[in-house]
Amino acid sequence: MWILFHMENVIKVLVFSLSSFAFLFLVTKILGKKQIAELSFIDYVLGISIGSIAAEWSTETEQPFYHYIIALTIYGALSLILDLLERKQPFRKFLKGEELTIIEDGEFNYENLKKSKLDVEDVLGMAREKNIFDIEDIAYALFETTGKLSILPKSAKRPTVIEDIDVKEAPASLTDYVIINGKPQYQVIRELKMTVETVFEKLDIKSKRDLNNILVASYDTEKKDFLVHRK
Repeated sequence: MWILFHMENVIKVLVFSLSSFAFLFLVTKILGKKQIAELSFIDYVLGISIGSIAAEWSTETEQPFYHYIIALTIYGALSLILDLLERKQPFRKFLKGEELTIIEDGEFNYENLKKSKLDVEDVLGMAREKNIFDIEDIAYALFETTGKLSILPKSAKRPTVIEDIDVKEAPASLTDYVIINGKPQYQVIRELKMTVETVFEKLDIKSKRDLNNILVASYDTEKKDFLVHRK
């Protein structure tokens, strides 16, 4: 009985849901795959706004449906206009920002690291996703406006087919980071059969300030030496 009594509203919601989905599908087809694949801050805001309007259209039975069509059309047009403006250099920098060099020649650029709002561990994780486990192997690492990290390995570390060169293949090993972002990695230090005091002595860490000034410090088991990157 309840369903029969409210059947008119149920049908309206059904029709509005299908209509909003169809119109939203049309808008996203016009805007292209960018809404999904390469969300910038502006794309993110517009995407949420368009989705919210479409969702409200589905359940709001009192408001005239053409209000939502107008709103969706405006947001879709804004997205297209901003996309065109982004192709012009002055507007592109303002709307999307610019790429930041996070690592250059194996060294962190601390100022750009702060601007990017990334943590050292975030950068190390992104590098590992690209099969780079030691920042010393990186010539350039750029933080793109899409939020991705682009990495150019040093010449000696670029992929080579081992069968094409007459050398003995060296065993692979992970980089042992003993300090990350001013925090000692106690588990790693223990596995290296060292003590925190030994690490601090080797790295000339005499105060909390000295420790906090270290972005990342690693131990090279072959050279038996530490590599340090400071802020």
